[in-house]
Amino acid sequence: MILRVGGSERILKQGFPYIIAPENEEDVRTVTFGPIERAEKTVHGYAVKVVLKGGITLDTGKFGISEKTGGIWFAMNGIPYFRLQPANKYSRRLGMSDDFTRFVAECDDLRLNLSRTDFAYDETIDAFERGLDEAFEQIRRDKRFQSFYSNKRKEFMRESQVRMTKKKQEFLSAEKRFVWLNERKLLAEPESEEDTAALLWILEGAKAMPFAAFRTLQFPGYARGIDLLIDIQEEKESQMQIFVYAEVERRFSNLIRHGHDISQMTYAFCWEVDKAHVQLGNIDSTKKPYKYVYKLGEDHITVFELRSLPGIFVGTDSEAKEKYGAT
Repeated sequence: MILRVGGSERILKQGFPYIIAPENEEDVRTVTFGPIERAEKTVHGYAVKVVLKGGITLDTGKFGISEKTGGIWFAMNGIPYFRLQPANKYSRRLGMSDDFTRFVAECDDLRLNLSRTDFAYDETIDAFERGLDEAFEQIRRDKRFQSFYSNKRKEFMRESQVRMTKKKQEFLSAEKRFVWLNERKLLAEPESEEDTAALLWILEGAKAMPFAAFRTLQFPGYARGIDLLIDIQEEKESQMQIFVYAEVERRFSNLIRHGHDISQMTYAFCWEVDKAHVQLGNIDSTKKPYKYVYKLGEDHITVFELRSLPGIFVGTDSEAKEKYGAT
């Protein structure tokens, strides 16, 4: 199929994008399976047939696989309708995640809802899931999968070692930048949300937060939800905020990009407030160089930029020596 819009043209490929393993591949990076057929009966004797087909690969870019495009897709009468939930449920049976797998589980004996986005749940679902479990168990016992899994582990270890070596070389470089508190080196300039959280807690432990009181109570949002539960009192004469939620991000623009609802938080702590990249709402400066107020609709939060806190300097070892003198 060819789609033309104005002067642009794009070829649309038809059919489901299966993972197809190359023939006679010595270093097993991609394996395909199926069709694997399984038949189960419901408690009332109704037959439910499941056909599983697909593959697993380490070359995810080649097949355009991600957490959203991979996984196990349900099909009926040859039409893939939706991805089975919860995500990774069946991929985990193989010790994998959805961003390395792509399978189609076809069954014409189930009923779908009117929008074809989910099952009309009845006794056939249990039989379908039992058949699917057996099909994945057959794959798990397959020698080709076992060879792939062994190769995957070696490949990941090689890639991990390359990353570790690269990171070590980066830290040995004279160009590596660090965060300094007065003359004390704290850690490398944050590259992630986790680095930002680590810096926040180092500053808290050093009593370097510019507040009358600040205490982290818990990190309840490490898996999902808002990150921190804190107590905070900005000034001695201001009200103590008890058990309030705060989000941590490397860049403030990520807070909106990650889909967080600011009505669920009171504060945000960021390494950098990148005002130019904030496309929703307004973020305004205050008299304090490290404090901002973000407004979106009727909601607003207070945002603190860690890189602008009193006593913070960012630079290389040589730049720090120049700033602080020989130490």
